[in-house]
Amino acid sequence: MFSKVRVISELQALLNESEDGRAKSVNAGLENYFRKLGAALSHTHSWAFTPTERLHVLLREKAHAEDVAGLNKAYWQDLSQSIDASRHFFLKRSYPLVESSVFLLNSGNLLSAGSVVRSLFELAIWSLQHSGTFKNTVKDELPRADAATHVMGATGLQDIVTKLIWGTRLKERTTRNRELSQMHIIDQFKKIAKREDRNYIEPMYDFLCELCHPNAVGNWLFADSNDVVNEKSEIEILISASQNGAEAEQTIAHLCGCLCWSVTALVDANEQYDKALGLIEKKFDLRSLIH
Repeated sequence: MFSKVRVISELQALLNESEDGRAKSVNAGLENYFRKLGAALSHTHSWAFTPTERLHVLLREKAHAEDVAGLNKAYWQDLSQSIDASRHFFLKRSYPLVESSVFLLNSGNLLSAGSVVRSLFELAIWSLQHSGTFKNTVKDELPRADAATHVMGATGLQDIVTKLIWGTRLKERTTRNRELSQMHIIDQFKKIAKREDRNYIEPMYDFLCELCHPNAVGNWLFADSNDVVNEKSEIEILISASQNGAEAEQTIAHLCGCLCWSVTALVDANEQYDKALGLIEKKFDLRSLIH
């Protein structure tokens, strides 16, 4: 199933002329995505968590018994399960977006591909940013204390993972529970752009938004301006149903470049999740969550 998800040779020939190395490497990026993540993409993940009230009761019991190690283990077992669940939500969401992006590109439906690729780009940014936060926080904070003698909470990480899984922008839901108000994607883009390639990420997102909105780039997928001669008293431009107009080649290159960046970022994010969960597992002697 996965081996067939690749950009067709006709598009690859066009991409070979692109100045964007990521666009040229889109099929290699897709192959790496399926090789590294295929098992996780295809299997059903089991997420075991303790309801909040029950967890609080359990932690109070451990505290009353002065079982610091047991308290830490119960808390971090539950938190690590939720962190792993957020990883699998991202992975499961990514495949239909990748599959649809490639299908739409191969069929020449660039306008629709733009919307799907933008969604994939946002997902990849979201996953890369937060997996990095999990990894760095656990790496920097956990080694400082002994799990047998010091209670180690992670309110910041708990808040993040709650928003990643339950967060929403729907007012009818956030009105009832403000803690579920989701973070802004633009803020996450800025954080990633600072440490990644600002000159690629920001212009790429601007282009995707331009394509998805009823602006010039999308318009000129349906018409060509090559025959425009300003000296003529009247100019005739044919607006056709096919998407092979003046902006087609640039759009194909940008979409394939963004697709390659996104699947690569998802692979990197998965590795960061593994590192974060591995550190938690080792610190608190938990069962393995690494895949």
